[in-house]
Amino acid sequence: MLFLFKPLTMSLIILLAFSKFDTSHSFYSTLIISGLVFGLVGDTFLMFPDNYFMRGLISFLIGHIIYSFAFYFYVDTHNLLIIILIPAVLILIITRVVKSIGKLKYPVLFYSSVLVLMLALAVNVFIIEMNYWILLGAILFFISDLVLAYNKFIRQIKFAHLYILSTYFCAQTLIALSV
Repeated sequence: MLFLFKPLTMSLIILLAFSKFDTSHSFYSTLIISGLVFGLVGDTFLMFPDNYFMRGLISFLIGHIIYSFAFYFYVDTHNLLIIILIPAVLILIITRVVKSIGKLKYPVLFYSSVLVLMLALAVNVFIIEMNYWILLGAILFFISDLVLAYNKFIRQIKFAHLYILSTYFCAQTLIALSV
């Protein structure tokens, strides 16, 4: 079931973004759709056993970097305090989770840092443009990845996949709607 519905759901979200494609913001829209495609690739890798975890992590990392560029270029002004303060605070939280990760410590810490930067840039866009789609999408993405990390590296959560996938697909849908 997972092998069918996970890629199908992301494919539908990508089609949603294409249907909302805004030619006046084509650079932004193209970046968002590219980030969604890397999400689909990451999902595909994560459906397989643990030996594909790093490939999935790298795919999502690239997607977050692309989203970060999109959010950065979405607005002309930037609140540097937000862009610096939020990552500083959240990285302190993440470093507590990273202690129990073992050999994946540095890749997960780097991935988490990029995820937090994406969240900070989304907050910046919200402050400047009041764009709820981007803000809520980034927050839900952060929550999804936090639950995933906690479940994978710290302690198993009952029904974790339900929490992870519901927040993840909502996040990707909201980001797709931002185009």
